[in-house]
Amino acid sequence: PNLHVSMDLDFLKDWVEDYEDDQAFGRIWADKERLAKNRKANSRFLRDERGLLFFLDESYQPRLCVPKKRRNFILREAHESPLESAHVGA
Repeated sequence: PNLHVSMDLDFLKDWVEDYEDDQAFGRIWADKERLAKNRKANSRFLRDERGLLFFLDESYQPRLCVPKKRRNFILREAHESPLESAHVGA
């Protein structure tokens, strides 16, 4: 199962800025070799043209990296929004 999301431009800009300050993702995000077009074969992270950072899982499916600053917001939206739910059948 996949969850598809979209972000408006202001939210996207703030999200990308949060990578820069994030303890876990800051150095990974700043590494130019993580850019999708320059990605090394052994790298599990890539950064797309918008600046979003993805982790490639065991099946090499991209998973959006969520900066720590955004995690509570994402969990709250997924569980409490009447229009958006991360739970099937909710």
